[in-house]
Amino acid sequence: MFFADLAVIDPEVQLPPSIHTLAFNGYNDLGLPPQLSSLTSVETLVFGGNGLNFEGMEACVSQMTRLTFLELEGTLFFPPCIGSLTSLQHLAVAVFNDAPDDDDLDGVAPALQRLTGLTSLLLTVDYPVQGSPPPALAGLSRLQRLCFLAQEGPLPLGPYSAGLRAAPSRQPAAPRAQGVEQLPDDLLTRILGGLSLRERQVAALVSRRWHRCAHAPELCRNLTVAIDEWQPRASDWRQEARAPNLASFAAWLQRHGQHLRCLQLEVLPYDGYDEQAVGQELARCMSAAMPQLDQLLITLHNNWLTVGWAGQLPPSLRELGVHLYGWDEKLRISASLGGLTHLTKLVLSASRLKLNAGVQLPPSLRTLALNGNSKRGLPQLAGLTRLETFAMGSFAYNVDGLSAFTAMKQLTFLDLSNLSWHPFIGSLTNLQHLAVLDHTCIVAALDFEQVNTALERLTQLTTLLLEADRSWEGRVPPALAGQSRLQRLYYAAVLLPTPGVF
Repeated sequence: MFFADLAVIDPEVQLPPSIHTLAFNGYNDLGLPPQLSSLTSVETLVFGGNGLNFEGMEACVSQMTRLTFLELEGTLFFPPCIGSLTSLQHLAVAVFNDAPDDDDLDGVAPALQRLTGLTSLLLTVDYPVQGSPPPALAGLSRLQRLCFLAQEGPLPLGPYSAGLRAAPSRQPAAPRAQGVEQLPDDLLTRILGGLSLRERQVAALVSRRWHRCAHAPELCRNLTVAIDEWQPRASDWRQEARAPNLASFAAWLQRHGQHLRCLQLEVLPYDGYDEQAVGQELARCMSAAMPQLDQLLITLHNNWLTVGWAGQLPPSLRELGVHLYGWDEKLRISASLGGLTHLTKLVLSASRLKLNAGVQLPPSLRTLALNGNSKRGLPQLAGLTRLETFAMGSFAYNVDGLSAFTAMKQLTFLDLSNLSWHPFIGSLTNLQHLAVLDHTCIVAALDFEQVNTALERLTQLTTLLLEADRSWEGRVPPALAGQSRLQRLYYAAVLLPTPGVF
């Protein structure tokens, strides 16, 4: 495509004969480039620009036997040679002439007599035209789209009119009176699906039909619910939190939980909550939602999970995420997760994280993310040979057990936040994403040679995020130069505190 105020191609310039689509847009009074005569494969040709001189067009287009789409905007006359393009299906010609002659459109009628394959014809003239449109229009039996401007008199009826589609009326049609009760059930269900669960519960009170549509199985498969248990007490200025909203949601799940496949639940009580009541209602919610659940994501601002909650999880679960917010919240997994044979993603986040010694993680895991302080380490990692993604964020973690990653040959994504470099990283030769970011500045200094040796082996990396320390004295691992696939690099120096600062 060529776009410019003045579009000119020098004679010595050659155009590739493989061109199928060619577009010019710009003023040109020098005639068509002679190079066009060699483009025998062109199927689409567009010229745009006022004052275009189509001298030499006949020699150019005579070789374009495959041309099916032609647009000429800004020509001074209708080129008669267009009639030789018998393969044309779309033709648009706009004639703009400040000094029109009677013979400017003489080529229209003969051309239309030969262009019997046209399905779209647009002819525009910017000055009045005397007489009726060419009678040759009657022979265009395949015509589906017709625009003939600046003509006087009615278009002649002919076979072409059978394929034309009527233009839409400019007058808006009178609205048809139709109430919501005339909508089919599937459409009403889709409309109600745009509401939140609380809003659908209100809409379900309209009628039995609305109740049925508001609780259609397809609307109960994926739920995102945030429950705020804070409620003001009218008797004084203090605040009291109870669990009526959570209890109502538990009752709803007991009626419709069999349709649920994905549940994202967030509970946000304030100070003064009834811990026992909230824990009991949360246990009811989880029990009612479990039968066919595929995905469960729980966010709690306090740990109301009852002892052994993990043992209630259904074998069908594929993704599990538990997030506990708070400065000293402890998430303990006491029941084994080994029975979750379909679980592929596990995310656990809390201030303190503990997996009891007898707890097993399912070997089907492919993604594991852990965030929280742990003093015992994770010996359960040894059996996760299918793991592809592992992320860990911790300010105090016992690295015992991380050597089990040497057996994880499928691991491609490793993110260790607030953890230092570990020798096993160099053995993970399939890694594509590696992040070792120690934001705490409390771990031992990185061994420069150890890191460089590991990077020499990790030749598949496309993303590397690494924080060096002061002991490197500004040096950069030479192995970075060999990372030919690297697309994203973050490399920063961490200034460790010098002795005596504290």
